[in-house]
Amino acid sequence: MTQATYRIAAGKMGLRIRHAREAAGLSQARLAVQIKSSRRNILRWEGGYNVPRAEHIAAIAEATGRATDYFLGDDEDEEAALRAVVDDLTRVLLSRLGEISRAHMAARA
Repeated sequence: MTQATYRIAAGKMGLRIRHAREAAGLSQARLAVQIKSSRRNILRWEGGYNVPRAEHIAAIAEATGRATDYFLGDDEDEEAALRAVVDDLTRVLLSRLGEISRAHMAARA
């Protein structure tokens, strides 16, 4: 595997780890504690600088409720993961927009 190929694969896995962690409502620090690793490792994995060892992938999968295949998946899995990220962000943004709108209306009353 070339360095460029490794970086691409590490980046894809990092995105999946981050999405699964956030979807499970875990901070990097909390995930690190649950899988007996360090926050620095989580940061490096999510950033695509390194990839976790097999035992950490299994532990991440268990902590986030995902299958290990999700983290090792192909591009179809990536598309589904990215769609889920967009859906999650859309929900958060719409919720926040509603809060801002209600606060603005209350201030005007």
